[in-house]
Amino acid sequence: MNSETSLRRVTSLPFQKMNHEALVVDPRTRSVHLLNPTATRVWDLLEAPRTVEQLVAILGQEFDAPEDVLRTELAALLVELETKGLVGTDACDEPDEDPA
Repeated sequence: MNSETSLRRVTSLPFQKMNHEALVVDPRTRSVHLLNPTATRVWDLLEAPRTVEQLVAILGQEFDAPEDVLRTELAALLVELETKGLVGTDACDEPDEDPA
């Protein structure tokens, strides 16, 4: 994933926030995904298209962590969310055809 690529959450997926966590449902695969508080914050931020660099800048103001650590952990989270079909490119309204 390129740090200049804009990503956003798949807008067609229903979700419910509970406290600081979120449940995201993928009716196509009948999967339910529980997002921890950090992943939920990223999910919220990806309501609009954002690059990895934009996310790192925002999260850097909210979390007490070095930028390189944020970038590494964010990249891993985004790969996981993309693999599950929860996020995609900024034009994405539907999950990819074949999420892993």
